[in-house]
Amino acid sequence: MTADPSMDTRTGDPDRFRVDLTGHRLLGTYRVVRKLGEGGMGSVYLAQDENLGRPVVVKVPHPRFFGEEGFRDRFMREIAELVRLEHPHIVRILARGEHDGLPFFVLQYLGGGSLERRMNARGGPPMDPEEVLSFAEIVAETLDFVHARGVVHRDVKPANILFSETGHVFLSDFGVAKALASDGGITGTGVMVGSPRYMAPEQGRGGDIGPAADQYALATMIYEALSGGPPFTGDTPIAILLRKVQEDPSSLRERMPRIPRAAAGAVMRALSRDPAARFPSCEAFVAALRAGFSETETRESPVVPARRRRLPRGLEWAGVAALVTLAVLALFLRRSGPPAPPGVTLLSEGREPRQVLRYRVSAGQVEHATMTDLRKLTLRFGGEGGVPPIERDTDQNSVVSADLEVVHVRPRDGIEYLWRMRFEPQAGEDRPLVAATGGGPFIDLLADCPVRARVDDRGVNVAAAFENADSLPADARPFMDSFIDTIRTIIVPLPREPVGVGARWEVSQVMGMMSLRISHTATYELLAIEDGLLRIRVAAAETATAQSISVPGMGDGAAMELRSLYGHGEGAVTVDPSRLIPRAMSLAIRLEATAELVAGEVRQPLSLKGEMTSRIEAR
Repeated sequence: MTADPSMDTRTGDPDRFRVDLTGHRLLGTYRVVRKLGEGGMGSVYLAQDENLGRPVVVKVPHPRFFGEEGFRDRFMREIAELVRLEHPHIVRILARGEHDGLPFFVLQYLGGGSLERRMNARGGPPMDPEEVLSFAEIVAETLDFVHARGVVHRDVKPANILFSETGHVFLSDFGVAKALASDGGITGTGVMVGSPRYMAPEQGRGGDIGPAADQYALATMIYEALSGGPPFTGDTPIAILLRKVQEDPSSLRERMPRIPRAAAGAVMRALSRDPAARFPSCEAFVAALRAGFSETETRESPVVPARRRRLPRGLEWAGVAALVTLAVLALFLRRSGPPAPPGVTLLSEGREPRQVLRYRVSAGQVEHATMTDLRKLTLRFGGEGGVPPIERDTDQNSVVSADLEVVHVRPRDGIEYLWRMRFEPQAGEDRPLVAATGGGPFIDLLADCPVRARVDDRGVNVAAAFENADSLPADARPFMDSFIDTIRTIIVPLPREPVGVGARWEVSQVMGMMSLRISHTATYELLAIEDGLLRIRVAAAETATAQSISVPGMGDGAAMELRSLYGHGEGAVTVDPSRLIPRAMSLAIRLEATAELVAGEVRQPLSLKGEMTSRIEAR
């Protein structure tokens, strides 16, 4: 063999790489038995581990990759990293090597076939939801596990979902697409790495690829498994990718009307063209999918004359609409719930990760800040069964002065502090939460009660409670956690591990507003460390699955049932580790929600769209 191989003029492949490994012994241990198949990424062989007496799989990249400068070194380096990636549901890479200059890697053999084979064996009929969830939950957990370690699969598809002979689920070729790709998802030879049928729009454009791309591919598989066909088709791979970039996928419920609305909505959200509009994680997506399938679909009532569709005594549509407006405003004002430490996960350690970020404060120090919320909401209500639609635009602004006093700093117990807030009424403000309950000036009462709270030296909440809770009226208690929630989310949690500029970490927690439970996730990226200040970019997402909502003031005759809620936004924060309150913070969130009002025999839809901008400025 020559150092500069000749080229086959028909294929452009080097002659020496157009070989069949059948019968060869690799690394002195693996005897290649036969070729199992060949695809766009390379060739797959069945081999026998003669030391341990077990079958294995050998994979060889496609010859087209070898024309790239530096490919071999990059490929071997990436595979070496993946060898150390251990997870019970990832197909193990057992070894790597070269044979006559041809790089290869050896994989664990699984005898239960692939998801692709199972789907094809059915001839296209949809899978049962529980069967889909059984593999989707495992794949989602596995994807999130490796995403947290800075690896993206890039080629999630049914052919890479494998089963053992006992039915256990495994994800194959994790990160191999990255080893093959030199930039984004496209090789230096101009050939795209990945499967267009499952590829996310941003991957098809050659843009930045993140965990959301794997979520999109997972959602595509689930869509196909539930409906019997993919969300996009086309005559060529490029045609499919162009449709993904330019169009939204066909509604899953249009294809499969029996799928619950919430379940279909979860799949369609994970198929959003905008990566930021998808779920904060693959597990969050599949959890919403399972919750959607658990929902009991209500039968659509036949249209009856308006005169028979009566509300309970004492309720009129105008009054109900006002209560709905206030209830939704309450959800938008603050999300609250029982104090629970958020989960902090380091996604990327950044460049030269040497610095451990910690809050360094002193007992007795006092901090001041002004917090401003600007809200613009549009609520649409009614419109079915003779009920006239009501649409309302509402602006609600609030300004709060906050004082924080550090009480104790103890190595084991963390940082204990007192938090006081004073509300500054704005022109035209009607105190919606007070009006909704008719229970008195709760906001002013709560402002008079300091909250005693505690965080660890990373800013992670440990405990928080009102000092004078017993002095508050019973009707005020549904709103007490709203204020505690504010305190819990103001201080930015920091990662435990050493980091450098470019580090990214995720903070997730479940919150509640009255009976509503919302998943809140914030992703932070350290942009710079200047003069001891941490300059951070933040992206936030909030989701809620279908559930009932208890609203003060609605009475026994009416109730709300949430169908879906999703909010996402971005902002910036400047953290001074010598203070607990940030020097400055801004966050703009867009929210969309759909729900149903149930009043007597009547069910009416409602939808909400809104924006909220929050700012904090140290004084």
